[in-house]
This record gives sequence, structure tokens and C-alpha cells, in this order.
Amino acid sequence: MPVSGTNASTSGWAVNDAIRSASRSTGTSFTYLLATAKVESDFNPNAASTSSSARGLFQFIDQTWLMMLKEAGAALGFGRYADAIGKTASGRYEVTDPGLQQAVMELRSDPQASAAMAGAFTQRNAQKVEALIGRTPTDGELYIAHFLGPGGAARLITEAGRNPSGIAAETFPNAAASNRSIFYERDGTPRSFAQVYGVLVGRYDRALGGATQGTATAAAQPARPAAAGERLDPELFTPATYEPEAARTASTAPLFHSLFQSDPARGAVSSYVSELWSTRPHVAAALSGAG
Repeated sequence: MPVSGTNASTSGWAVNDAIRSASRSTGTSFTYLLATAKVESDFNPNAASTSSSARGLFQFIDQTWLMMLKEAGAALGFGRYADAIGKTASGRYEVTDPGLQQAVMELRSDPQASAAMAGAFTQRNAQKVEALIGRTPTDGELYIAHFLGPGGAARLITEAGRNPSGIAAETFPNAAASNRSIFYERDGTPRSFAQVYGVLVGRYDRALGGATQGTATAAAQPARPAAAGERLDPELFTPATYEPEAARTASTAPLFHSLFQSDPARGAVSSYVSELWSTRPHVAAALSGAG
């Protein structure tokens, strides 16, 4: 999604603090959120895609933003906005209070709100992708879920393993139309499932490398406008390839601990889950769908 940037009115330190706060409130790792914000918007809360409705620090499109705000907003301190959103019979989310339409959509440019919803979205995606692929997704695969949604991520991960040379754009025509530099080579040659997987995971890995070199310093840098398609140019990202599940090791375990995953090494439920249900049950309930 090519992104055009405007001068961010929020300092890098405020972005850093917002991401750290979201990490604490949702259980998603600070490093994961920082890397995702870097690759999605270059830490610019006002970033806007030129090819879709994506906006803000984590580039939420309209429907995903409304869904997450409706599902997790109340638990994370945005109840007024969550209450203004409804779901139609067809499954589409809409702002039912005309007086809050603009405020709800512009909230994507608020680093605190955007980061909180990104943390909740990551937890939601982790649960769904794990259920679909039968194993815990890696952090790079969770970034694919942020990009394609959990269903799309599971499909890409599966096809990259069983049909690596298949043409990805044929399965994801809408995503390919909005993100040609992900799904096509510069000469127009369509990329395979394995290649698209590699581009997306490489995109995340490169941002992760920058984030781990100095998280606070990276987040504090002033946001700069990006040329159309800049962050989607595969040559800017470290190459990555699909690895069969058997080739994965413990080192590929996600940086964050899913609130509700079972892990023999940590027990049936992580210590964070126990703490969250004890101290902030409304957050745990909202993120698990129990509330």
C-alpha cells in the first residue's frame, strides 16, 4: 500500500510511549508493534495510503478499524467510540452515530488509539491464524496477517508450503491490485506464493532489525514523507524465504505471548493471562470474545 506522509504533529517520543502503553495493555510485544509501525507508516501517525482507505500509525483500513474499535475499544478505554459503531446484517461495520462519524475515523491518527487497536488486532490474528494452520505463527507471519487478515495469511502460508510456485495474485486479486509491488516484479511478472511470503516476511524482518538496534531512538526520529511505493519496493527489504514447518526452530517463536495460547513450556496458560484475568478481566474478556 503506497503511503503518502504529512508532517506528523505528534513527536516520536509520543509514538514510542503509545506503543509501549499498548504493549502493556494488550500483551503484544513492544518490539513487534514497533517494527510493524516502522514498516507500515515509518512512525507517522498521519500516514495515508494512496491506494486504499488505510490510515494512521498501523495503516488500518476503514472496516478493520471499525471492527477492532467495536470489539476491543470499550476494554481499552475507547468505549464512547465503540458504542457509536454497529454491525449490519451483511456483516459490515458502520458508525451509527452521525455526530461521531468523523471522530471515529480520525481516531486512527491518534497514536494511543491506533497502537492499542494494533495490539488487540495482533492477539486476535494470532488466535485465528494458529487455529487455521495448526501451529503458532511466527512474528513475520503475524505481519502477513496484519497485511492480509488472518484468513488471507493462513491461505498464503499454506499455499507457500504446498504450492510455492503458484501465482499469488490469482488468489488475492484485490490485495494484488492495491499492492502491485508486493505481488508483481518490476517488469510485471506475477510473484509466486513463496515469493510474496518472502517479500512480506522480509519487509517485517528489515523493520525488526532497525527496531532492535535502538527502539526508543528509532521511534523518536521525525516521521518523513515517503515516495509512493517506497516501503513496498522488495529491493529495500531483506530477502526471506518460506521455511517448511520442520525447518523451524525454537528461535522462531513469536516475540509476544498470545494471551490465550497453550504452551507446554509455560504451562496451559501463560503467566500474563493469569495476571490479566485477575487485574484486567474486562480486557481479557474483550480480546477473547467472552465479553
